[in-house]
Amino acid sequence: KTVLGNITMAPVLVQKRDKSEVEAEAIRLLGRVGLADRKDSWPHELSGGQRQRVSIAVSLLQGSRFIIADEPVSALDVTIQRQIMELIIKLQEEMKFSVLFISHDLRVVYEMCDHVLIMQQGQIRESGDVEEVYFAPGNILDSAAKGMTLIDMTTTSPKLAQRIYDQARERGLDALGAPVSGGNTGAA
Repeated sequence: KTVLGNITMAPVLVQKRDKSEVEAEAIRLLGRVGLADRKDSWPHELSGGQRQRVSIAVSLLQGSRFIIADEPVSALDVTIQRQIMELIIKLQEEMKFSVLFISHDLRVVYEMCDHVLIMQQGQIRESGDVEEVYFAPGNILDSAAKGMTLIDMTTTSPKLAQRIYDQARERGLDALGAPVSGGNTGAA
């Protein structure tokens, strides 16, 4: 099936909605996600970013007010990641839906989320406002101080990179959690 056929399949076959109305709405949504010209394309002709845009349109066409986005930008290059993230934020603000955004990329989580829940081995380890969880004592930077490199500073957003750097320096650490000579290491 073409992109349009794939998008309209569930609303027409499962929800029993009128095909012409569903197709008109699908074409409108494809325009909103920047793919109006790809409605007759086959899935194998789409890039990864275009496929993510189709997935967003599918969710919205089905009337979803709550979307689960499981690693929606993980396999995309940084430029396309940014475009998809901005698209999700824009549509979310305009169309008033909620997103459960699942990612292992701390940079993406920081940029996309208001609240964060960190799980480890199936257990909730931390939860709260993204700023609280990322920058409270005992959280992510303390893990870095224990030798775990959690952030690749070359690909991190400038806002997050600066916060991490500032917090690490306050604790006498370099950006990767190693003690800075002459700095306060927190040892008594």
